[in-house]
Amino acid sequence: AVATEAAGGLPRPTAHARGYALAAANVLLDTWGSVLTRQHGRRFTTWTINLIRFGSSGLILASVSVLQTRREPAGTGREGGVPWYRLPEMSSGAWRRASLGVLFVTFCCPALSNYALFQIVLALALTLGSTSPLFALFLQWMFHGKEKRPTVRAVVGAVFAVAGVAILSWFGTGTST
Repeated sequence: AVATEAAGGLPRPTAHARGYALAAANVLLDTWGSVLTRQHGRRFTTWTINLIRFGSSGLILASVSVLQTRREPAGTGREGGVPWYRLPEMSSGAWRRASLGVLFVTFCCPALSNYALFQIVLALALTLGSTSPLFALFLQWMFHGKEKRPTVRAVVGAVFAVAGVAILSWFGTGTST
């Protein structure tokens, strides 16, 4: 379904079309980042690579946060509510769980992925990394139980994602970058 026409007479993309385009861009950029890391990161340890990645992104996010704390001009319609850059008020237990999640998912997972990039063939490392949708389904069920059971749509999507990667790996060129 097409929303409305844009200024140039072309139809505006729907949210689904935009999502698919961003997902495709994510795959391309992730692959490109892995190739660049493999080519130019040999002199660094996996921890140094993570420090560069997350240090630079942390500085960028901190800069955006500082810039956003300036008051917007009156009449923009966003004076009420909690700004997106404010930390939520949570209990210490909730902060510990969130911090552990950030540590394992955001830092340890990329560290292990970077380590694998230098230990095995690039195509195999990317293929193994692409099986994460299946693990995510299992972890969701394990941590949330019956209250947040994976849907049939999520399972089918994960199977298609992994099958697509398997097909690409099976019929790949066999070269290692």
